[in-house]
Amino acid sequence: ITSEGIKKLSILELLLGNHYLSANSVIIIDEIEANLHPSIYMEYDGLQALNHKLQAKYATVVANEQRSEELYTDDAELVIVAYGICSRVAAGAIEQLRAEGYKVGMLRPQMVWPFPSDALMKIATNGKCKGFLSVELSAGQMIEDVRLAIECKKPVHLYNRMGGNVPSCDEVVEAAKKVLKEI
Repeated sequence: ITSEGIKKLSILELLLGNHYLSANSVIIIDEIEANLHPSIYMEYDGLQALNHKLQAKYATVVANEQRSEELYTDDAELVIVAYGICSRVAAGAIEQLRAEGYKVGMLRPQMVWPFPSDALMKIATNGKCKGFLSVELSAGQMIEDVRLAIECKKPVHLYNRMGGNVPSCDEVVEAAKKVLKEI
């Protein structure tokens, strides 16, 4: 949806919300050209050239803009992948696990696109990592990114909370210990 489309939907929502429209109302949206993208006027070869140019631009961004922070990943058998508040909780859990002798580290994506695939693959293939634990405040969206990034070379487990529930350090510690027994 473009900003023009959002504007039209917002106006429609306002009209419906204020009961200005009935089941028999008719709405005429003028300015059809406002919804047309300039690329529809291009020839197929021009569109293909534009797409190649955009793909090259995306590839450059992916190659140069991956951002992440690592904590104890050099010797980690289990690497927790977490961002936002989950990464703060995971960092505390990792300190506790390290104090108990477990080799656990963390990779914190600083941006979700481009996803830090190169750093994850480096960890997955370093000979020490046995698996990953994705700690999320969602239904498990990032776990798929981790699996894709490492080409499923290692098992990737999920510990998640939803509905505004933030995991505690103790919960992440227990989840990590459970995964360590499985890998």
